[in-house]
Amino acid sequence: QNGTMIGTNGNIQISTMNLSATTTESILAITSLVVDNAGTYHCVGQIIALINSEETMSNVITVNVTGPPAPIVSISPVDQIVNYTTQNVTITCMFTTFAQFQAGLMIDWYQNGAMVNSGNIQISTMNLNATTTESILTIASLVVDNAGMYHCVAQIIDVLNSTKAVSDTITVDVTGPPAPIVSISPVDQIV
Repeated sequence: QNGTMIGTNGNIQISTMNLSATTTESILAITSLVVDNAGTYHCVGQIIALINSEETMSNVITVNVTGPPAPIVSISPVDQIVNYTTQNVTITCMFTTFAQFQAGLMIDWYQNGAMVNSGNIQISTMNLNATTTESILTIASLVVDNAGMYHCVAQIIDVLNSTKAVSDTITVDVTGPPAPIVSISPVDQIV
């Protein structure tokens, strides 16, 4: 990898098999790909003879590794930009990995860049299947302090490392209930 000899280690497995008297096959397999596996790879074949030895290098391949996809967030009710106090709001964060995660996955919620505190906010998280986790943030009876920008962060925790993915931001606007309308009847009398 990147010009350095590697062997079977961690999530890299190398197997070599003689297919015939003149042909040998070597397979490098990377399981549970992580960012550290990014780089260039090639193999070197060696013919060892009594008089001289010969080496042949394969073509170089490049492995690019990006982080996991961003979690998807949605808000309910979806048809309202301005929410009034006493109304309930639900924000859902769904995170799907490409492969089954081995050690664990955590989803944390943030409001205006700070981790969400409890109060009138409840969070429930559950694994929907081997690759998808859903976290639901419910704000019961909105108060003005609930206004702000919310996002979730999914963190895959593995023995070798951890990887984070950040969702888009959803804004919750909170205003008080509409002001009551006061009228005097009859209009022309002042009491």
